[in-house]
Amino acid sequence: MMQSPLLTLTVQQGPQRGRRFSVAKDSIIIGRVAGSDVVINDSEVSRRHASITWERGQPVIRDVGSTNGTLVNGVRITGPQALRDGDTIGLGKIPVSFHSPAEEKEAAQVVEQPEPAAPEKPAVLEKEGCLSRHFETVIAICIAIVTVTGAFVAWRASTAGGSAADAERQGILSAVSRERVQTDHRTRLYNDLRIFTDYIQNQDIASLLKQDAQKLGEMGQTERAESLLREADVHEDLADSAYGFLDYPQYVREDNMGRKTYDAEGYLQASLAIETRTQDLNPDDDFREADRLHLLKQWLVGIVIVLAVALLFLTLAQITQSFLRYIFFTIGLFAFLTALAIGTVIEVTALLQRF
Repeated sequence: MMQSPLLTLTVQQGPQRGRRFSVAKDSIIIGRVAGSDVVINDSEVSRRHASITWERGQPVIRDVGSTNGTLVNGVRITGPQALRDGDTIGLGKIPVSFHSPAEEKEAAQVVEQPEPAAPEKPAVLEKEGCLSRHFETVIAICIAIVTVTGAFVAWRASTAGGSAADAERQGILSAVSRERVQTDHRTRLYNDLRIFTDYIQNQDIASLLKQDAQKLGEMGQTERAESLLREADVHEDLADSAYGFLDYPQYVREDNMGRKTYDAEGYLQASLAIETRTQDLNPDDDFREADRLHLLKQWLVGIVIVLAVALLFLTLAQITQSFLRYIFFTIGLFAFLTALAIGTVIEVTALLQRF
């Protein structure tokens, strides 16, 4: 009995692309289920999809009730269809090439050939695939750089905010200390001014009494004049006593007319300058530093937002397969470079302000 001629079926698309089946049987079943003579594991192929039989020395294909139908050279068959060497069988959307060399005779068994090497791709397609892989690598590197940069800028914004809060706190403490020192010295000043006022009043009274005593002496009222002089001496003694109680007599000034005044403003300035040597009493510098740091934080937060936009577009470029990926990548890269330039200017400016 003669053996059935060898038939060869080669899958052209799908997960099994390039897979070749060589069969030498009178009847061949093609389907997805295990146990078929030709097993094509694809959802487009039915469990039992088609059959090929030898009739009068001619291979004939039939659809055996498949879901997606069977095609020969692009035309769907509705009954038996003779096959010729080089025909393309369509199992749903899966094309399979048919080959039947008449001179080959094989034993009646299914022989699965090892997977052939992948067909060589045209040089242009190979180059495009290489460029695509390189482009995806560039996108991945850019995403990593943007992520690390965003984390660093967020950390800088956080530290700037903390430093601004510290500067504000120090400014408030300096303001409170300054008010406390000024209140303390104003209390001392008011005490000196009260004593100085007593001193001036007694000096003026003594002066007036001496003037009255001189007039009475000129009028011959010697006894009355002497009484006024004794009273004037008492007021001079009171004035001298009051002067001795002054805490800061060095601030008593005398003009060309011999009139004495107390330099209250000079006392406050000098006492504040002395206190400043031992403690921070100037809140203005602290508040200016706090304002600068708050502004820095706002700029850094803005940069973080721009970096987030850059990361969004780079991610879109990574997951998009159309030409839009290049547009997304360009936008993301531009946003990243813009944020980087602004951040560099801000950091350099902040560094220069410290000096």
